[in-house]
Amino acid sequence: MTFEEAWGKFSGIMQLAEEEAQLLYNLAKESPRIVELGTLKGNSGFILGATGNYVATIDNYSASGSSQEEAKELLKVFSTVQVIKMDTAEAGKSWKDKVDFLFIDGGHDYEQVKADIKAWYDKVSGKIAFHDYGSWSGVTQAVDEAIKQGKLKKIDQAGSLIVTEKV
Repeated sequence: MTFEEAWGKFSGIMQLAEEEAQLLYNLAKESPRIVELGTLKGNSGFILGATGNYVATIDNYSASGSSQEEAKELLKVFSTVQVIKMDTAEAGKSWKDKVDFLFIDGGHDYEQVKADIKAWYDKVSGKIAFHDYGSWSGVTQAVDEAIKQGKLKKIDQAGSLIVTEKV
């Protein structure tokens, strides 16, 4: 599925700006194994799944407005997308396979983002993107800290979607 087809389905309700969604799609297109942390209702998962690559989208579904049932219903059109109900950091601790691209858009407080980075860092062989960078202080603080510590390097940004790679 093209980006335009996927975007056309959700442009009115997507929590990503078009430039953010386009960058997310482009990153996912070049990544055979993708993990998304934070599913909500599955809209960004749809953008990732539209690439045809494997996507595991993980959420504990405790946030207001999140719905595993809605996500499963929306994403069932993609045989390559797996919807997992689990704490994102706990999932990272038990994950066995390498991840080519990690998209972090789950809990937005500093401790949760930091825990997600720590739990998934060694599993990622490619890029790590974060949504709501610059607009949520917890996300911004955790990402800036990882960059300052030399763990991540900023390589791209579109709106509040920052793309990093491991150093």
